[in-house]
Amino acid sequence: MTLRSVGALDDPRSSDTVHSHALDLLSRGKSEARPGEIHLDIGCGCAPVAARIQFDLGRVYVGVDVSGEGLKNLAERGFEAHDIRIEGRDEILRRLDAVIDGRPVGSITVLGAFQRFLDGEAILEAIAELGRGHLAQVVVSAHNVTHRDIGAKLMFGLWNYTDSGLLDRAHARLFDHSMLLAELEKAGLRVVDRYDVVKPVSEQHFPEGHPALAAGATLNGLLFDAARQANPYSDTYQFVWLCAPSREVQRETLAHPREQSRPLLSAIVRTQGRRLHTLVELLTCLSGQSDVDFETVIVGHKLDAPSVEAVKRVIDDTPEWLRQKIRFLLADDGGRARPLNLGFAAARGRYICIIDDDDVPMANWVEEFRKLDVLHPGRILRCACVRQDSRNVSVDKR
Repeated sequence: MTLRSVGALDDPRSSDTVHSHALDLLSRGKSEARPGEIHLDIGCGCAPVAARIQFDLGRVYVGVDVSGEGLKNLAERGFEAHDIRIEGRDEILRRLDAVIDGRPVGSITVLGAFQRFLDGEAILEAIAELGRGHLAQVVVSAHNVTHRDIGAKLMFGLWNYTDSGLLDRAHARLFDHSMLLAELEKAGLRVVDRYDVVKPVSEQHFPEGHPALAAGATLNGLLFDAARQANPYSDTYQFVWLCAPSREVQRETLAHPREQSRPLLSAIVRTQGRRLHTLVELLTCLSGQSDVDFETVIVGHKLDAPSVEAVKRVIDDTPEWLRQKIRFLLADDGGRARPLNLGFAAARGRYICIIDDDDVPMANWVEEFRKLDVLHPGRILRCACVRQDSRNVSVDKR
């Protein structure tokens, strides 16, 4: 196994590199260094911030990598450097123990090195075990394969390896946020802090004139706006995470997650508790639906305590099977959109619709959405509405 840092060419003058972010993470949780304590940098490369690690953290810098210019450069600058070629978790631990030579380890960095090997999890497992034994903090980094530049190009059949970066030709493993998190947890590394490197434009931003990438192109605007809304990490270039060694988690990180069963429809109902009789009618209509593959999210907006209890009583009076499909939420502030947005965030259905607390849906209301979904899956589904004037009549002061 050969170790080599993907950040070996970081500019030491820059404050926005994987190395500087790793140093900042370690500095946030800095504890008083023990006598002779070391910092172990696995896959160190040229280690542009080695001097800052010694000065800021008060630990002896120790670089580990394959023989090359990086280790030669480190040695010429007066830092301890070790050439190791290792394979397998037990062998990694044996070689690293020889490097450590009985000294306490205060912190460990592995900045992308494990991405280069199909059995990179062996490196993480060894580091986690080492961290547990020395009570050492660990910083791990990996490139983000869901960066928007890669996504935009992939839509047009473009997949370009480069000498470094997001699609480094030496990468054997590619990670998105959830995959990296699962890999770390499986190895026994719990994420406690993050300081990702964000780059809206990466080295994958070519050919620059392509309409999916050109900043002034309409297609680029549409794609990147969609990416920002759907993927909170679309601009993230590298994940840089501070971890605490913990127990290993038994899980298959490469398993495809199965989508949980979801109802066809989420009906969002906003109520101010002023029309309880119509809310009763609405829920009565929902109880008579020919297709019961739906859920109801009732959001009480600025309700006082008596109104909250009154709405709860209306819900409790519904049939048990319907009551199991109802969730009651409260929105204490905002305008009309606030309770609806709260309902949207809580919805689990494949489709979301808004229905007022004085609407009267027909018995085939959900069924019609089902038919439209079969004909036009994924599109906006519309059903017709009919308006009928009415007036309230008081009976026994109600």
